[in-house]
Amino acid sequence: MKRKFLLFSVYFYLVISGAAAQNGDRPDSPDLKRVTVDTATGHAWIYWSPSPSPEVIANIIFIYHNNIWIPVDTVSDATTDFENTFSNANYFPESYDISAFDPHEESPLTEEPHTTIFTTLQFDSCRAELNLSWTPYIGWADSLEYYNIFRNTDGGSFSIIDSLPPDSISFTDTTIEAYVNYCYYIQANHKDGLTSTSNKVSKYTQMPQIPGFINADYATINPENNEVSLSFTIDPASEIYHYKLLRTDDPNGIYDTIADFADHRSEKLTYTDIPEDLSLPLYYRLAAINPCNLIIVRSNIASTMILTVNNEDALNYLTWTPNIGWKGGVEKYEVYRKTMVNPSELIATVDADDTSYTDNVELNNLIYNVDDAKFCYYINAVEGENNPHGIRGTGTTCTKCVVLQPKIFIPNAFTPNGDGKNDAWKPKLSFTPATYHLIIKNRWGNILFESRDHFQVWDPAVNGERTVQEGTYIYFLRVTTGEGKEILRKGLVNVVFP
Repeated sequence: MKRKFLLFSVYFYLVISGAAAQNGDRPDSPDLKRVTVDTATGHAWIYWSPSPSPEVIANIIFIYHNNIWIPVDTVSDATTDFENTFSNANYFPESYDISAFDPHEESPLTEEPHTTIFTTLQFDSCRAELNLSWTPYIGWADSLEYYNIFRNTDGGSFSIIDSLPPDSISFTDTTIEAYVNYCYYIQANHKDGLTSTSNKVSKYTQMPQIPGFINADYATINPENNEVSLSFTIDPASEIYHYKLLRTDDPNGIYDTIADFADHRSEKLTYTDIPEDLSLPLYYRLAAINPCNLIIVRSNIASTMILTVNNEDALNYLTWTPNIGWKGGVEKYEVYRKTMVNPSELIATVDADDTSYTDNVELNNLIYNVDDAKFCYYINAVEGENNPHGIRGTGTTCTKCVVLQPKIFIPNAFTPNGDGKNDAWKPKLSFTPATYHLIIKNRWGNILFESRDHFQVWDPAVNGERTVQEGTYIYFLRVTTGEGKEILRKGLVNVVFP
């Protein structure tokens, strides 16, 4: 009542002293600093600096309504803020201005009135997102620097979740969960530190609980039949029961749906894919489908690996495409080899940043123990320990085989002097022969050495005693490969006693 009485008193004084007022000097207008909305009450607050003119006895607050400025209240000249308890800033933006009044005249309104920020909130349950829109703050012109987005959940403390440029008027919150009450307000920020807040808006997210995570456990190829076995782990709190399995040969390209699970309710989802072509890596993701038939969550990528094996003499060169997509990354690659002698054995472990390995099958005379000279390999990837869900996947390639070409290397000299270096002689084969016959003769045709065992060597010194003289000798070699191919070799070998 006191403010209303002051308002009417001022206007009564203006009416009865009109002639005098027309001849007086107008006071300078106050400096309107900001308007803001109290998020607790929805009332607009106005802040200003007093008019520098002497004899000012009051300030008149105006609101813009129906295309005219209407006085709201009058306050004393010592006051620098005002709460409009009849404000409707919760329902639409409000524009305010102010003038000063001395005993003779009223100052003009300020050159730039200020308008509150009005915020609205829409809940899109299909996309599991909350969409904020707001009217811009008017009054700071180019001094408005940015907007802060404040949010709280279920009545907790407000905190900033994002900051946006001054020309922004919308924001989409995609980090929401089901069955939570979210409240927001917008804060405009002046370059000099002034702020203005909008009204507060709230929504309760009534929607099925979406999966907090879907983990791609593995995409592993069965070495026996080239089928791809897939496994995914789904957040057990999920209330989404519709899923689609997606596949592509380009992780940055378009995924195709290869399977649809209309009512899947368990934590694990497994599937066997039989692709037509396994010459390229394949990439899989599992997508959760909400009641609006939209993808709401995707898993990380589960990828297959492609192994290539090439042979050169006794060296088998292995290369493979990397495993990508695991949340825990790749810890290591394990190299497995299979032969007729050893069905499957781990022969090497390779660091995660390497995707190649060279297998020397001449070591430990391995090539002589494999009758068909056939070596088969597969790679097993192991996920690292940093998966946030405690899952460690494994992924296996197809099995790739290589058959060593029959090659024979025959040294042309050796030094049987007992020093442990190049003391014996024999042909070196890249395969295990089906038959083997070696004869060594001197220049007169006498047989000095004969063997049908491809492991046996010729050592012309027995207990340190030389059995032949230094010189040149003739060898004859007849072998048959595992495929039945006969190979004949004849040549010279030099015996040297340093």
